[in-house]
Amino acid sequence: MKLTNFFGCLLLIACIYTCFAVAEEALETKADAKDPWTGTWQSDRYTEKYIQNGTVLTGQYILTSSDKSDAGSIKGRVSEDGKTVTGTWEEAGDLTLVLGDDNRTLSGTRAYQIDNEIYSAIYHDQIMDGIWNSENHTMSLYQENSAVYGSYVSLNLLTGESGYITGTISEDGKKINGTFVESGNFSFTLSEDQTFFNGTFTYGNGKSKELDTWNAVRIG
Repeated sequence: MKLTNFFGCLLLIACIYTCFAVAEEALETKADAKDPWTGTWQSDRYTEKYIQNGTVLTGQYILTSSDKSDAGSIKGRVSEDGKTVTGTWEEAGDLTLVLGDDNRTLSGTRAYQIDNEIYSAIYHDQIMDGIWNSENHTMSLYQENSAVYGSYVSLNLLTGESGYITGTISEDGKKINGTFVESGNFSFTLSEDQTFFNGTFTYGNGKSKELDTWNAVRIG
């Protein structure tokens, strides 16, 4: 009986070890499945979203404070070891970012700022929080209660224009209406599964303004 119990305990320990090993392997596989810079990061001053495509990094930033209109874009190049990004931010300054060994923290310096800024990976659960790709832009959207704000970066890094948007989401969470800079209005309608939205926008506020489509798919 005692021998049977002994082998039973060994079998239980082996099962537990195997489960942990499988879980750890699954986590590693999941971490390796996407580029580690892609995601949302927050420091005391900024909330930033990055998209990594190989060695190219694009992103947007907004102030963590209530002044959400101070938004802009980030463009950079990832080093061969994947740990460092050097690039520029929209307010005409150089920046350097260094990824932590845990892939969950990063530190960085930028022009006009001497001290290192520490960022941590964060996760949102609001309806519109995320990264969205349209035909011409990548957008980072954030939601606080009924307010939606964010920034967009042109997919054409040489000739495209970037800017920021502010809007309000309806009570049922299906429609977002607001304005964008370069000066226009937009209206988005979110899909039932919250994976895409169909929308329209107009340039300017005059009588001659033209209506065009602005559709996007959630990618992060």
